[in-house]
Amino acid sequence: MFWLHLSALVLINAMIAALFVSSTAMRLPLLTRAQHAGAGEGAYNVWDLIAQVEAERDREMPEPPQFPDRDPDDEPTGRHHLRI
Repeated sequence: MFWLHLSALVLINAMIAALFVSSTAMRLPLLTRAQHAGAGEGAYNVWDLIAQVEAERDREMPEPPQFPDRDPDDEPTGRHHLRI
């Protein structure tokens, strides 16, 4: 039972130490994740996207095709317009 208690104590202390080290590493400027300082040449930014959307809006949309209301071959053969 002694070894079980000792191993649990060691694991808990190791977890506390890992949390302390990870939180300290987040505060150090050298160990933090790099952030994008700016876009390089050829990068696609928000202003390019806005311009592209506006250009697509300005482009005239073709008129949808006009389909006839009735098929010319479909002549009424009675009350229900049955096909032969």
